Amino acid sequence: MTQTVSKPISVIARCEFKANSYVLWGVRSGEKTYEVTCVNHTVTGCRQRGGEQCQGYKFSGHCKHGDLVQVLEWEHQSEPKRSTEVERPIDERGSLNGNRQFSLLK
Repeated sequence: MTQTVSKPISVIARCEFKANSYVLWGVRSGEKTYEVTCVNHTVTGCRQRGGEQCQGYKFSGHCKHGDLVQVLEWEHQSEPKRSTEVERPIDERGSLNGNRQFSLLK
């Protein structure tokens, strides 16, 4: 009987290219980093950082990295859009040069 040990998978990055609906996810599994690509919220590929295709995706068309990203991409698609820029009051922004004062040279 063979026992397999599952490696923890963690998402390290998500980059969205709005011009063409292309999304690139960075996923770490064990010591390897994988790049999972999505187009229109559907996983289209999984490669190791060096360019070699993920073995699971290569042979069956899906892998554990792609399955995780697919669920996260569906969640990201269903959440409401919110602005990334938050307006802060002027007193919280601070001044450009700290508390230093300028004086004009004559």
